[in-house]
Amino acid sequence: GGAVGIQSGTGALADSGSISITTPDSGSAGKSGTISVGTGHSEAGFSGGVTISSGSSKTSSGGDIIVDVGTGEVGIGGSLTLNAGNSKDKSKMGGTSNLSAGSGAVGGTINLLSGLGTDGKGGDVNVLASAGSDKSSSGGNVQVIAGEALAKEGHGGSITATGGTAEFGGIATFQGGVGTKGFGGDTFVMSGEGTYSSSGELTLATPDSGNQGVSGHVHMMSGKSEADGGAVGISTGNAKGVSGSISLSAGQSSGGNFGGNVAINAGRNVVGGANGGNIIATSGEASSGGVLELRAGAGIDQSG
Repeated sequence: GGAVGIQSGTGALADSGSISITTPDSGSAGKSGTISVGTGHSEAGFSGGVTISSGSSKTSSGGDIIVDVGTGEVGIGGSLTLNAGNSKDKSKMGGTSNLSAGSGAVGGTINLLSGLGTDGKGGDVNVLASAGSDKSSSGGNVQVIAGEALAKEGHGGSITATGGTAEFGGIATFQGGVGTKGFGGDTFVMSGEGTYSSSGELTLATPDSGNQGVSGHVHMMSGKSEADGGAVGISTGNAKGVSGSISLSAGQSSGGNFGGNVAINAGRNVVGGANGGNIIATSGEASSGGVLELRAGAGIDQSG
């Protein structure tokens, strides 16, 4: 069929002409008209695409593209929906949605920002993968991957997840999925591999407190169980040189009466006639076995 072109006038020395496609305001009892831009269906080949692009500039910035949804003066604001195409072919995947910032000397930023709550809480930002509808299929994955550094001595990009600032700070939660019949999902927190040098460190810490509070606690615990309870294991890796050490140190006190305690308690058994848990301290095995020392602290003013 014949093509239709709409073009504004050329500006030989100044701005070219604009093109405006609008519907007029509605009357007091109606709604304003809709603008639809669409391509036709195809019986054989691909259906036609829709391209919206702004022009490049030789001397200044490229043109912006703004998609702005209307304000609801009484009702809710209008929604913005971007959907890739579905596929009815059971062997093909649905269309992909790509959101990419522009390249440059410094790459462009992508901001996903929820709406300000002018009289309530701010809007949520949800990143969700869809369910797998087939009986044996898995739900979709969510991956957050920072960028590589192509420069020889560059650093890979960071990933930061931070709860919001407020009088009571927001909570950051990382949790594996619920298993309704099988195992629950695992949660892995792992530092980066160093293929040539040292691997990255993993620090689990609470920050310093303010003048009127105490610093936050660090809890490592397994969950309750109707059968056997889960174990908590702390171990260092094997090495061809000196293997890594494990150190348990309580904090130093500069104003209180006591330094922090280190308590190691085996599990209690409340069943009559059963045994409580054991505490086993064993030094390392070698041609000359390691030493096991239990030492009380030195007393500066009195005996330890």
